[in-house]
Amino acid sequence: MTITEAIDAFLNSRRATACSDATIRMYEAELRGLFSRFLAARGLTEMAEVTVPVVLDYLAWTHSRGVNANTLNSYRMRVCVFLHWCGTMGWCQPDIPRSVPKARARYYLRKTHTQEEVQQLLQAASNPSLFHPWDAQEMTAMLVLLLDTGMRAGELCGLNVGDVDGELIKLHGKGDRERLVH
Repeated sequence: MTITEAIDAFLNSRRATACSDATIRMYEAELRGLFSRFLAARGLTEMAEVTVPVVLDYLAWTHSRGVNANTLNSYRMRVCVFLHWCGTMGWCQPDIPRSVPKARARYYLRKTHTQEEVQQLLQAASNPSLFHPWDAQEMTAMLVLLLDTGMRAGELCGLNVGDVDGELIKLHGKGDRERLVH
C-alpha cells in the first residue's frame, strides 16, 4: 500500500465515522502536507517503510522548524491515529504509536483580561465613530456575553434564540458537544 493510497483510505474512514469537516481538514493538512512531504523527501513511498525511527525523525524535524511542544503533541497524535489505523489494516507495523513518546509539554494557565482591558474593549464597542449606535449595543452585548460566560466566539456565532432559556444558555461547542452556561 502506498502512503498516498493509505492517506486517501484513512481520510475516507474518518468521513465514514462522521468526523467533523474541521477534523478531516486538519488530518488532511497534516498528512498530505507536512508528513507525506517529509516521507517523500526521504524517498519513502510505501506504508511498510514507515517505522518508529522515521516517525521520530519527522517529529524532531517538525520541532526544529520552531513548533512548540504542545503543537508537536498535536501533530504526534494525528500521525499516530493514522498509523494505528494503518497498522490495524496490516499496512504497517501495528505498534508504532505505542513506541513514539510524547513531547514534554508545558502546561499554563490562560491569561485573563484585566479590568482596565475590559473597560477599553467596552469603550471601543460603544464608540459612535466606529459603530452605529444600534451596532454598538449589539457589540457591547456580545462582548459582555463572551466575557461573562467564557463561551468561544464560534459558540456565540452559532447561538440561536431557542438556545436561551432564562439565565441558562445551551452552547454547541467543538466536536458537536453541548454544554450549559449561566
